[in-house]
Amino acid sequence: MIEAVTALVAFVATGGSWWAAVAAAGAAYVATCWWWPFGFCWCCHGRGKHFRRGGRAFRDCGWCSGRGRRFRVGSVVLARLRDRHGD
Repeated sequence: MIEAVTALVAFVATGGSWWAAVAAAGAAYVATCWWWPFGFCWCCHGRGKHFRRGGRAFRDCGWCSGRGRRFRVGSVVLARLRDRHGD
């Protein structure tokens, strides 16, 4: 991932058009949303539970319902487009 970002920065720095770099970054984001539709929950950091100081589980996370994962924004958009236009 870092190699891709440095390649895009080098492309723009050497006189490449910035819109091509933005389009390439957008295409890469769409591809990753298609391949990996889930991300870690930002609230529980992927654990699915909130913990006490002693390390014992306290309760399930309210944002992810204890799963530890959430849908990424791009994957939700792709799913809505697929449902709307039929796949």
